Amino acid sequence: MSQPNSNSVVLTEAEVAQSKENKKKRHRTVSQLPVFRSAVMLLDLIVDITTRSPKAFRKFTDSSFEMVNEILRYIGLSQEYRDETRYECITEAISFVYVLKAHFAVYQNRGILSKDVHNKTKKVCENTIAQLVAWRSSVNREGSVTE
Repeated sequence: MSQPNSNSVVLTEAEVAQSKENKKKRHRTVSQLPVFRSAVMLLDLIVDITTRSPKAFRKFTDSSFEMVNEILRYIGLSQEYRDETRYECITEAISFVYVLKAHFAVYQNRGILSKDVHNKTKKVCENTIAQLVAWRSSVNREGSVTE
């Protein structure tokens, strides 16, 4: 039987269990959530699109800004709720991302977005949707949604 290296740390099962429990208790702020950061990336993309687009196009990008603000708001609400309202808020955020994805497709069809920028927006939207769907699934598994 080999001896533990004097430089290694050996944790007991109780210490490992306590560490896991402490991680569960730690409250993450909304801005620390990966899905929130993805939504902020969408906001950044819209700012970039707005600065590059003609002034007459601003009324359309303003609606996209509103859409991202709603996504961010619903993510924030989802972080605060623990019942079926959380599930509903996440579902609302998902629906807003789908609408925003449609906005980007129209922008590309109208020549406002290059194919590369459209692909980037599409990728960020799909990533955000995937994160929201995974979060909603975990909420469902936790049993916070009554069926």
